[in-house]
Amino acid sequence: MKRKMSEKILCSTIILLAFLLSFAAAPQLKIEEQTNTFTFKDLGILLSDDSFKGISTTREYGFQWPSTWEPEEGSTLTLVFSHAKALSEKSSFVIEFNGSHIASVELTSLNRDRGELTVQIPRELWVEGYNRVRLVLYLGYEGFDCMNLDDDLLWFTVHTTSNFTLQYRLKEASPVLNEFPVPFVINSGIIENDVTFILPDVPISAEINAASLISAKLGQFASWRTLNLSFASQSDVLTNPEKLIGNIILVGRVDQLPLLNDLDAPWNVENGRLNDKNGDPYPEDTGVLWSGQFLDNSDQSILVVTGDTDNAVVEAAKALTRDSIIEQLPGNLALINQVPNSVSIQETYTSTFTLEKYQYQDITAWGTSEQTITYSLPFAASWKVIDDVNLRLHFSHSNFSEGNESYITVQVNGTPAGTIPLTTENADDAWQELVIPARLFDFGENLITVVSNINLPDGSQDARYDCLDDNSTAAWIVVYADSEMTVPLGPSTEILSINEFPYAFIGSSDLSDFGIILPDQPNKLIDEMVIRLSEYLGHYINGDGIDLRIYTTGELAAVAEKPTHLMLIGQPTQNSKIAQLNDRLPQPFEDGTNNPVSLNDIVQVNPNYEDIGYLQALIDSDGNPMLIATGTSDEGIGWAVDALMDSDNIKNLYGDLALTRAEGSISSALIQDTEDLLPVVEEIPVESQKEENNLNLWGGIVFAVVTSAVVIGKIIEEVLNKNKSRKHD
Repeated sequence: MKRKMSEKILCSTIILLAFLLSFAAAPQLKIEEQTNTFTFKDLGILLSDDSFKGISTTREYGFQWPSTWEPEEGSTLTLVFSHAKALSEKSSFVIEFNGSHIASVELTSLNRDRGELTVQIPRELWVEGYNRVRLVLYLGYEGFDCMNLDDDLLWFTVHTTSNFTLQYRLKEASPVLNEFPVPFVINSGIIENDVTFILPDVPISAEINAASLISAKLGQFASWRTLNLSFASQSDVLTNPEKLIGNIILVGRVDQLPLLNDLDAPWNVENGRLNDKNGDPYPEDTGVLWSGQFLDNSDQSILVVTGDTDNAVVEAAKALTRDSIIEQLPGNLALINQVPNSVSIQETYTSTFTLEKYQYQDITAWGTSEQTITYSLPFAASWKVIDDVNLRLHFSHSNFSEGNESYITVQVNGTPAGTIPLTTENADDAWQELVIPARLFDFGENLITVVSNINLPDGSQDARYDCLDDNSTAAWIVVYADSEMTVPLGPSTEILSINEFPYAFIGSSDLSDFGIILPDQPNKLIDEMVIRLSEYLGHYINGDGIDLRIYTTGELAAVAEKPTHLMLIGQPTQNSKIAQLNDRLPQPFEDGTNNPVSLNDIVQVNPNYEDIGYLQALIDSDGNPMLIATGTSDEGIGWAVDALMDSDNIKNLYGDLALTRAEGSISSALIQDTEDLLPVVEEIPVESQKEENNLNLWGGIVFAVVTSAVVIGKIIEEVLNKNKSRKHD
C-alpha cells in the first residue's frame, strides 16, 4: 500500500515538474516580440528605383528607428539590385550599417537582374534615432576609361523592393510632459500614430476647445507623419476596450470625468475637485496635466488634461501648445494657472524647416563623379507653393588647391535647379543660397538630389585611370542636416474660394484670428469633426503657440474680442449663427428648416430622402472671410468636412459653394459676384525690435507661470515622498 502511495506521489511530482519546466522553457518575451517588414518605399528611403553610375561610388540610405521600440536579435536587410551585364567579375560592393561592415558580394551574371542579398543586422548595431546603410561599390569592365565616367556600361540600381525585416518589442510606456507630443506622435515615419480621445459624455464647448488645441498640436508635430484619431466614452473603458486604439488623451472638467478615480495618479477626487494624496485640494481655477500608464496597460500611455473650471481646462491644454512651456514642465504632473496668448503676428504661411526635421543627419558622398545624396521631403499634401523656394545649402568638401572644375548640382524631382562650383573658398563649412522655381515642386512627396562631380588633381599616372587610384576617397562632400528650406505657402488667388482652405480662411498662422462656432446644443458627431479638423489645421501652424477658440453662438456674443475669421458648423436649425446669416448664404435654406432653397443651375433633391452636405464661403460685414459647413443632416456635414481635408478633391472646388451627396463625392459652383468675394487686406507694419521686446516680455511671463507649476509639482512630490517614508517607518 505504501509502495503504491509512493508511486503516486512520485508520478504526480514528475508531472508537476514537467509542467513547470515546460512553462519555464516557454519564451515569455515572444508574446511581446513583433516582426514587421518594410520596403525602402515604405520607409520613404526611395520613391523609385535608384540608379547610378561610376567606377568607384557610394550610396547612403537611412531611416529613423521608432523611439518606442526596443530592437531584438534577428533583424535583416534584404538588398534587391540589378547591374550592368558588361561588368567584370571583379566588380563588387560592400554593405556597411552604422559604420560597421556587415556583408560584401561580387557582381556576376547570376545576380545581374534583381539579385538579392539578405544579411542579418546584429542587435548591438542599432542606434536610437537615425540608422544608416552605406553601399561602397567598385564597378569595372574590360577597356574602361576614367575619362568616360558617364559610360552607360557602368551602372547599378537599388530597387524600392529592398527591405528591412525588423525584430523588436514595444518599450514600457513612460510618458513625461516635457517630451510631449511624444509618445502620442513619435519621431519616426515608419509606423502610424493612433490616439483615442476620451471626453465627458456631454462635453461643453470649453472641453471641445481644449481637445481641439491638443489635437492641433499633435497635427503640428506630426507634420508628414500619419496620425489617426479615434473617440471613445468613459464607459467604453470597461464595456468596449477595443475602441481604445493606441494611446489615450482624457480631456474634461474634473466633475465630468469619473475615470479620474481609476487612474494611478497622485490625486483623489472629492466633490468635483482634485485633492492630493494628503487630502489637500489643488488650488482653485487651476489646470492639471498628468501623464502616465493607462490603467494596467504597460505599453499604453495616457495624457490627462483637466481642471476644476472651464477656463482651467482650456489653459491646461493651451500650455501644451507652447514649446517654450513644454520643455520646462516637470516629469508627470503640472499645475497651470494662466498661459499668455500667442504673440505671433505672422499672417503668411511660409514654412522654414531643416533637413533634420525630416529625420536626416549629416550625409557624406565619397567619390569623384556623379555621386548623389537624395532627400525625400513629404510636404503636407495640400501645401500650395506660391512663390520661389529658397534653399540654404550647408556643406563642406575636399579641398584641392588648384582649379579642377568641380561642382554640385541640385535637382528637384529630377529637374536641375542650380549648380554650385566647388572652390577653395567654400571648401570648409560653406553656406550657399539657391532660388528654386515653385513649379518644380509637387503636392506631397518631393525629391531633392545633390549630385557631386569632383575632379582629382592630375597626377603622374595616365588620367584615364584616376578613378582607380587609392586616394579616390579623398574626393568627398558632406551636406549638413541643418541645411534650410524656406517655402512660401498660401492662397493662390485674391478671390475667396473654397479651394483656398485653409490659407484664406484662418488668418494668422497660429490660429489666433480663427474661431469655430458649434451648434447651440452639444452634438457628439460635430464635436468629433471639429477635433479632427483641428488636427488637420495643425499641419499649417507656424511658430510657438496655438490660440484656436471654440464657442457656441451665445458664448460668442458675450466675448469682447471676437475672432475675425469664423467657421460655422452644424445644421441650419441647430446653429443659430448660421440661421442669422441665412439670407446671405450662397445656398440659403427655407426659414426654420434644413431644406435648401431652389437655385438656378443647382440640381435640387428632396432633402427628406437624402443626406446633403454644403461648404459655403462669404465675406462678413467687416470684410473678413467666413466658412460654413452645414447640411440637411450631420452625416452630410461630415462628408463636407472630410472634403475640406481631402487634398485631392479640395483643389478642384473653385467657388463659394460646394455640395456633396455621398462620401468622397463633391462638386462646386460660384454663386456670388467675384467682387463680393474680395477680403479686406490690412497692412500691418512689423518692427523687428519691437517684436523682439514683446517676445522677451512674454518669455518672462511664461517662465513665471511654469516656475510656479514646477514648484507646486515639487511640493506635491515631497509630500508624497514623506508619506512613503512614514509608511516605511
